[in-house]
Amino acid sequence: MFRGDVDALDVHQVISAYCVFRTANRHTFGAVLGRDMLDPARRDHQRRMLGDLVVGFCVGGPPTPSR
Repeated sequence: MFRGDVDALDVHQVISAYCVFRTANRHTFGAVLGRDMLDPARRDHQRRMLGDLVVGFCVGGPPTPSR
């Protein structure tokens, strides 16, 4: 199912980066784009989006070169 080159720490990094980005840029996105990145009404959408991104990374696309 998962690509053979998927590393658990890479997956953790992607999830953590998304969570930190939303929090760290909350006020900028609010001021510039008028969107509260932590709005509870958008939580389900954001969870689905991140889930789709992580699953896509784990199962799709060409394999990355070996380290």
